[in-house]
Amino acid sequence: MMWLFWQVFLLCLAAFLIGGLVSWLLLVRPLAERRAAAPAPAPAPASAPVETPEPPMSLAEPEIPVQVLPEPVEAAVKGNTRTKRYHTPDSPYFNRTKGDIWFASVAEAEQAGYTAGVARRRAEAVR
Repeated sequence: MMWLFWQVFLLCLAAFLIGGLVSWLLLVRPLAERRAAAPAPAPAPASAPVETPEPPMSLAEPEIPVQVLPEPVEAAVKGNTRTKRYHTPDSPYFNRTKGDIWFASVAEAEQAGYTAGVARRRAEAVR
């Protein structure tokens, strides 16, 4: 029975080695020959730095400069820059909001284009 094990082992080993040799002949060797035959790229001449044009601003949403403040002691309003909503300390979402931006007052938040965060009501239980 041991002869069967060694026969299968040697056949598998031979198949693996032949496969590796064929792969090297078809894939690796031609690639190495192409790299050796290709001329070395010439170094780029030293010239003035190329200026890249600035991307155009979106016409739909003008950029409004907003001063992002770290969490100050006197700031009472948190703002979420993704949803453009603000939350006051009496809002149920005040503690859950990340607070990307802080405002000193509700008027300042509304002036920056933010709207009040509204509490969602839970659906009443079906009877």
